[in-house]
Amino acid sequence: MGVWVIRPPLLIATSGERAWHGDADGYPGPQAFAHTRKGELRAAARILGLRRVRFLSQPHGEVGEADATDLVDTITRAIRFLRPDVVITHWPQGNPSYPDHALISHFTTTAVLRAADCNERITGNWGPYRVSKLYYLAASPERSARFAALSSDAATAVGNVVHGASTWERSTITTRIDTSAYVRQVQQALTCYQSQLPSYAGLAALPEAQQRELWGVNELFCASSQVIAGGEVEDDLFAGLRKRSAGE
Repeated sequence: MGVWVIRPPLLIATSGERAWHGDADGYPGPQAFAHTRKGELRAAARILGLRRVRFLSQPHGEVGEADATDLVDTITRAIRFLRPDVVITHWPQGNPSYPDHALISHFTTTAVLRAADCNERITGNWGPYRVSKLYYLAASPERSARFAALSSDAATAVGNVVHGASTWERSTITTRIDTSAYVRQVQQALTCYQSQLPSYAGLAALPEAQQRELWGVNELFCASSQVIAGGEVEDDLFAGLRKRSAGE
């Protein structure tokens, strides 16, 4: 421990090639649209300061039909190669409308366990590695309601931004990260998704005060941690890791 990557990598299961929001006659086809979506994501990633974006090339909406062992192996290899202190993935309960998200959550959780198991032989020359903390994206009922209200006011169709809001209880929120300093970056990143506008157009155009309500805090659930937690809600994804490193 001791080195925290400021520009983290991002693994994406699909290219979203079927998430077309425009007129059916204008759909360019899965291959062309996948190229568009990848370009949009990479542009947004640059604005957000992500170090690397890797696509796992799973068909959009069909992650459940993939070879689960092969996909878990791929994620496991990535974890062993990248050696992240923290892994963040979707909430495992997901949303019936977006089954890919729940599946990727389960596959990622399994990969985190496999990456740490010295008995797991995964192709590649990378040895076992134990992730210090595993987080699931979450949202409190209050934040979900606020998001829904602002989304409605902006006349946008963004039901896919906050998933399964009714499944989260206040007690499941273990971590709240102050991201208010990055609100403008998020706003700029949203504008990269031209293919999904006007779905995001209303959100990107909201006044700064309302932008802060939407993006000023990130809420998560800490599913696994190798450091002792104090019981209070965390305000730092690396809570406990920096202290441990300082003592080494």
